[in-house]
Amino acid sequence: MERMNKIFEFMLWGIVLIIIVALLSSCNSNPTKNISEPQDFVVPDWTTDYISIVEEYRKFVDYIINEDFESAIDNNIFSTPDSSLSYNWSCMIGETNIWYYRDFPKAEGAFGYALEDLNGNGNNELILLLRDYTVLAIFSMTNENPKLIDAFWPRHKCAIYDTGLLYTLSSSGADSWYYKIQQISQDGSNLLDLEEYGSKVDGEHQNYYKVIDGKTHDISKAEFDEFQEKFPSLLDTTASEITKNSGIKFIPLFDE
Repeated sequence: MERMNKIFEFMLWGIVLIIIVALLSSCNSNPTKNISEPQDFVVPDWTTDYISIVEEYRKFVDYIINEDFESAIDNNIFSTPDSSLSYNWSCMIGETNIWYYRDFPKAEGAFGYALEDLNGNGNNELILLLRDYTVLAIFSMTNENPKLIDAFWPRHKCAIYDTGLLYTLSSSGADSWYYKIQQISQDGSNLLDLEEYGSKVDGEHQNYYKVIDGKTHDISKAEFDEFQEKFPSLLDTTASEITKNSGIKFIPLFDE
């Protein structure tokens, strides 16, 4: 019987590992994938206010700094708060547990948040951050309730300017990527696209385009370079530096 229990436990852990690997692989391959809303989706009870969100965030971080990520998933800790953004949220959660490419320890001091009015409507947004000002997720207030605006990871990264504009880079590899300038709507319910510049490979040719007012236009490399004179290439350090220089104040997740 003991041997059978060990076999069953081994098989269970194997299934969990396969799910995690599949999730992270899909995040790396298609950062803008849309996922249909599950009919049985239930909004988690920790989304009632910013205090509850921060408490659940703290609980999730406790799991991952203690190398117990699988238990966090099994127990639905910090599960997606918005089914329409479940793909983005899941990728952010998975990548937050991966630490080998960061230059500071995965410890309590690495995690924090900020409260800042990004759309100028008098209500603060809740911005989940790492110590280096990497943006993990942004919540806004709409109809007096928190609303997930978006979640981010290395293939869908975000910089926040002092104007409150969000500057994002989404990439599925060297062949396809795009930048967006966005702002949070006045009612806090969604992101408004202001500009989009991107590139796609067609055979051996690198083609550039822009989207203005919902219309796509082919552009030259020179025109794209002109755009990046105003909005720079978003390497990891560049994105975090822009956010850090925006005036947003990092609040440690744990008491120091």
